[in-house]
Amino acid sequence: KKTGKLTLAITSNEAVTVTAVLTGKVKGSATAKVNGKGKIVIKLSSKAKKALKAAKVVKLTLVTTATDAAGNKTTKTTKVQLV
Repeated sequence: KKTGKLTLAITSNEAVTVTAVLTGKVKGSATAKVNGKGKIVIKLSSKAKKALKAAKVVKLTLVTTATDAAGNKTTKTTKVQLV
């Protein structure tokens, strides 16, 4: 179902602040605090939704960064394909 949102499940063994940045033809970002299990939702703008509709399939890069209370950062880059 196309809702204009990208939802990510997050699992952590401690409290972290998660930042997710979506880059490519469609851009978006979101930040959430997660302790244990949680989710982060990137809402796409109307301009991004129109670009996605016009292209049918869009290949994007998702960079997720988790930072704990001590300031330790972990970054993961994932290739994403939106249909």
